[in-house]
Amino acid sequence: MKKIILTAAFFMVTFALMAQTPYGNVTQRNYNIKTGFGIAFLSTESMWGYSLNSEYNHFVNKNLSLFSGVGVMHFREDTPELLKNAQVEMLELGINAHFLQNESLSFHIGGGGNLRYFHWGLATSPTRTHEFDGTIVPMGDKRTVNQFTAGYSLNAGFGLMLNDNMRLLFQEHLQNGSKQNLTWDSRILLMIKI
Repeated sequence: MKKIILTAAFFMVTFALMAQTPYGNVTQRNYNIKTGFGIAFLSTESMWGYSLNSEYNHFVNKNLSLFSGVGVMHFREDTPELLKNAQVEMLELGINAHFLQNESLSFHIGGGGNLRYFHWGLATSPTRTHEFDGTIVPMGDKRTVNQFTAGYSLNAGFGLMLNDNMRLLFQEHLQNGSKQNLTWDSRILLMIKI
């Protein structure tokens, strides 16, 4: 785990240094907003779902941006023994390195930290009990479990230019936290330059 974080930090610092421009020249458009949806997978519980998210980027120079993002994810799994769903709210802060921004096809890679709040809903069958994160759900009963986690996120994607101010982005997003709730999210986003 530490090797992954150190490797990500190394690449971020390397990209930040490579992205510096002489005399502090800054791009004309310093901000952009991304918003979109995606298909999400919660690997810890093997649950599929969807995500809705928005991200604000502030460009430090032409290739490097600081971002803040908010989003929600919803996961659901129904089996004869257990009905389980999870609603996740998240807040992210991080850094992105952008490549080929003025071309029709652009790329970005980034990472940072996140705060996530999981709301779990669990309902058992009349013949089975279930244990989840230290909470026992008796036979034929239902419970809610809330988890607050802090962790890291990594993202990579590419964008197709629609016009000078808009791009269609395809982004892969990985998040992990202190409860090891690993989520993988494939997103389609619309980016608007401000």
